[in-house]
Amino acid sequence: GNDEMAVRLYGILRSRGVKVPEEISVAGYDDHRSIAETLFPPLTTAELPYTAMGARAAQMLLEAVAGKDLPRQPVIIGGNAVWRESVVDINPAKQP
Repeated sequence: GNDEMAVRLYGILRSRGVKVPEEISVAGYDDHRSIAETLFPPLTTAELPYTAMGARAAQMLLEAVAGKDLPRQPVIIGGNAVWRESVVDINPAKQP
């Protein structure tokens, strides 16, 4: 899991005196909330929509068993970004 890697990265950065997000922004993916919400600062991450991914995989499996053709290109199932305090807000509209 990428959020687990972020825990290690936070430790490495802390040991080198690098401040998150003042000197470097950190973002992950998975949105393991037990990790992302307990890090300091809380980790910005992209959720992986496991339920939707599993449902689509099951649907594709049933279609394959029924003899239907499967898509030849990747199937994209989007997730949401979960913004927390580990990244700097660079939105120019919010700058003083």
